[in-house]
Amino acid sequence: MRRSTRQLDVVPVGETASAAIELAKLAQQLPALLVGNGGARRCAACDPPLVVVAADAVAQFRRATIASLTVVAEATIPLKGGFPARFVIFRDGNGGTAIAVIVGNPDFAQPVSVRLHSACLTGDVFGSRRCDCGDQLRIALPQLQQHGGGIILYLEQEGRGLGLANKIRTYQLQDAGLDTVDANTVLGFDDDERDYGVAVRMLQVLGCTRVRLLTNNPAKLDGLSQAGIDVSGRVPLQGPINSDNRRYLTAKATRAGHKLDHLLGARRRGQRKSAQVLTAPRRRRAAMIGASSRVCDPWLYRDRTRAALAHRRAGPAHDRARHRHRQRVGRPGAAAAL
Repeated sequence: MRRSTRQLDVVPVGETASAAIELAKLAQQLPALLVGNGGARRCAACDPPLVVVAADAVAQFRRATIASLTVVAEATIPLKGGFPARFVIFRDGNGGTAIAVIVGNPDFAQPVSVRLHSACLTGDVFGSRRCDCGDQLRIALPQLQQHGGGIILYLEQEGRGLGLANKIRTYQLQDAGLDTVDANTVLGFDDDERDYGVAVRMLQVLGCTRVRLLTNNPAKLDGLSQAGIDVSGRVPLQGPINSDNRRYLTAKATRAGHKLDHLLGARRRGQRKSAQVLTAPRRRRAAMIGASSRVCDPWLYRDRTRAALAHRRAGPAHDRARHRHRQRVGRPGAAAAL
């Protein structure tokens, strides 16, 4: 059976390519598109008919969605741990939902402690050990209470803006050996696809324009500052490190710039401890063959080991000759000791 093949010509994309990629991301699809060169007649002949979207309409859509965000409901909900909270529900013109959880009674005349939290079904709800999202959320609540109250903005940005389905796809790539940054880029996304315009709009509606962020991510400070929010400082959130999230957190710290000093400090201590464990047996063996405990040169260690083995093979005759030599010239090293 003969297989038919088709030759595809690869040509540079046009000016609308970036808008098409952005449209795919808005739909939480993989940003990989096959572009065809179709004129108006070809498009009109398609059945079902093609939907035509102007390139500049994509950017306008995102801005209009943020501007349409309004408060639709709110209620007081006591939380586990005795934290009083008021849930303020926002909804945009497309049905998207974002939540502001106001803990305690923050003073909006002063900088308010704020946590921008991207929704994480696996971590927040089911306690996934692959990330630190749920841990940060639970750590933030008592810290807000200690600061006299604050706000958690719970945003629909699963998987750093990729969406739940794409986040699970990145997990598959991470299981195959990629880290969280490379997994995103292999799928065609940036490392972080989040847009903090929604958070800015929520804070403006709430009347909160001076904040102190509870975050390890400097990009959040930059995103709010550039939009006109006065960011007075940052409070770190140090969640627990385990065998399942260590590689993920390490990639965030070393490649995405997250401030995880407790992780990097633990890595440095572990590296020093490992170095000590590795060098200790070598030092003990060097001392046994007469070398100084400070000698760590592998070539010197090899030569001394060979000399010790040669001495053992020489036997008692060598020992008697060595004793007579010492009587004539004195103990080795005596001159150096004097």
